[in-house]
Amino acid sequence: MALFLETLGRAIAYSFLDMSLLLAGAALLLALTRNATPALRYWIGFAGLIAASVPFGAQFAPLFRTGAQQPQGSLVLPVWPAWLAAFWITGVLVLSVQTLGGWVLLWRRVRQAAPWDLPVWGELQRRMGTTAAIRLASRCDSPFTAGLWRPVVVVPAATIAGLSPEQLEAILLHELAHVRRHDYAFGLLLRALETLLFYHPGVWWLSGIIRAEREKACDDLALRAGAEREAFAGALLTLEELRASALTPAATSSPLAARIHRILRLKEPSMPFSPLVSLFAVLSLVVIAQPAGPYKMWLEQDVAYIIEPAEKAAFERLKNTEEQERFIEQFWKRRDPSPATGENEFKEEHYRRIRWANERYGWRTEQGRTYIVHGPPDEIEAHPPQKYEKWFYKDLRGIGKNVSFEFGERPKPQARADNAKVAAEQARQLREASIQFERQIEEHMRQLQDEDRQRMQQDIHRLRQETDQLAERARQQLQPTHPEYRRLEAEARRLEAELGNQQNQLKSFEQNRMEQEAFRLKQETEILQHQERQKP
Repeated sequence: MALFLETLGRAIAYSFLDMSLLLAGAALLLALTRNATPALRYWIGFAGLIAASVPFGAQFAPLFRTGAQQPQGSLVLPVWPAWLAAFWITGVLVLSVQTLGGWVLLWRRVRQAAPWDLPVWGELQRRMGTTAAIRLASRCDSPFTAGLWRPVVVVPAATIAGLSPEQLEAILLHELAHVRRHDYAFGLLLRALETLLFYHPGVWWLSGIIRAEREKACDDLALRAGAEREAFAGALLTLEELRASALTPAATSSPLAARIHRILRLKEPSMPFSPLVSLFAVLSLVVIAQPAGPYKMWLEQDVAYIIEPAEKAAFERLKNTEEQERFIEQFWKRRDPSPATGENEFKEEHYRRIRWANERYGWRTEQGRTYIVHGPPDEIEAHPPQKYEKWFYKDLRGIGKNVSFEFGERPKPQARADNAKVAAEQARQLREASIQFERQIEEHMRQLQDEDRQRMQQDIHRLRQETDQLAERARQQLQPTHPEYRRLEAEARRLEAELGNQQNQLKSFEQNRMEQEAFRLKQETEILQHQERQKP
C-alpha cells in the first residue's frame, strides 16, 4: 500500500509535464485544422486526450514488473507524494459519485418515459441510416440519447409543444446523429478520462473542445439528412432555455452562437468574441428582427405557440400596419374550419384557451402552453397538496396516442401512501353515509306505506257500510219486482266488486312490502359480510 501511494503521488507529479506537452501538440493540430470538418477535429481532440493519459499510466509500470519491492531504508513516505495521492483519490471519488448519480438519474428518466408512436420516425431513421427507439418523457427539459446496444431517443413532451413539425424533425435528426456516431459510448470514455486526469486544466479545456466539435458534427449530419436550416436554428433557440444536465452525454451543447452561425451559414466575426458576447449578439439580432408596432404583442403572445416559422418570417418582413392587418386576417382565414359561416371557430377557441390558461396557470407556463396548443386534456390526475398534475390525452395529432404530460413535483411514495389511507377513510365514511341515507329513505317509505294501508282499509270499511245501507233500504221500502229495487241491487253488486278489488290490492300491497323488507335485509347482510372480509 505504501508503495502504491508513493507511486501514485509521483505519477501525478512526473506526468504533468509530459501531459502538458502532448496537450499542447493537440492544441497545435486543432489550430492548424481550424477550417477542417468538425468530425476530424473531434477525433484529433480525442486522440490527444488519450495520448495525454499515457504518461500517467506509464508511471505505474514498475508496480507490475516481476519482483518489484518497496525500497529498503526508511519506512516513512515523503510528505508530498502522500498528499498528492490523497488529493487524486478524493477527486476521483467525488467525480465518480457525481457521474454515477447522473447515470442513475438518466436511466430513471428513460424508464419513466413512454413509447412514442411517431408516424415519421421510421422515415427519419432511414434518412440518418441508423435505428433507435423513441420515447416521450415528461420529467426532462431537453432531448437526449442513451444506450450502448439498444439506443433510445428521449424527447420531453412539454418542450415539443412549442416546436413546429420542421423544428421537431431537425432536433430528432440531430439526436439520431448522436446514435449513428455512438456518442453515448464515447461520452462515457470521455467522462472516465476526465475523472482520472482531472488534476490537469488542459484536460478540461480539450474535453470542452471535443464536446463542441461533437455537437457541430451532429448538426452537419442532421443538415445532410434534410433538416431545414432556419427551423433548426429556431429549435436550438427554443431549447436553450430548457437545457438538460451536463451529465447527459448527448445533451450538452457547444456555445449556442457558434452553432447558429454554422447552421445559418453566417459569416464569423473577425475579432475573437467570447461565447457570452457571441450569444448576446445573436439574441440581439433576433430581438432587432422582431416587428415593432401595434401587432408586436399579437406575434409574441397571441399566436406565439401556433404560428409557423415561415409565417413568422413573412410577417417580420412586412413594413406597414396595413400589410400586417391583411396578413392577420389571412392567418385566421387559413385556419377557419368552416369559412362559409360568419364565425371563425378556430380563432374563438384559441382565445378561449388563452383566457383559461391565464386564469389558471399563466400562458407562459408549461401547463398554459400545453393547454393552448393541445386543448383541454381528456383526464387530469391532480394531487393538490404536492401541486402535481398529470394530464392525459387519448390522441394528439402529430404526436401519438395515449400521451401524458406531468407538471410539478411527483408525489413521494410516502405521500402516495398517505393519500391512499385518506381515500380509504373517505370511502368508508361515504359508504356509511350511503347506508344511513338508504335506511332513512326506507323508513320514510315504510311510513308512507303504513298511511296508504290505513287509507285503503278505511275505504274498504266505508264501501262495506254503504253496501249494507243500500241493501237494508231496499228490503224495507221496495218490493223485489220494483225497478228501483233492481237498480239498488245492481249498485250493491258493483260496490261488492269494488270492495273485492280493494281487498286484492291490499293483499298485493302486503306481499310487496314483505318482499322489499326481505331484499333490504339481504343487502344489509351482504354489506356486513363484505366489511368483515375487509378487516385485517
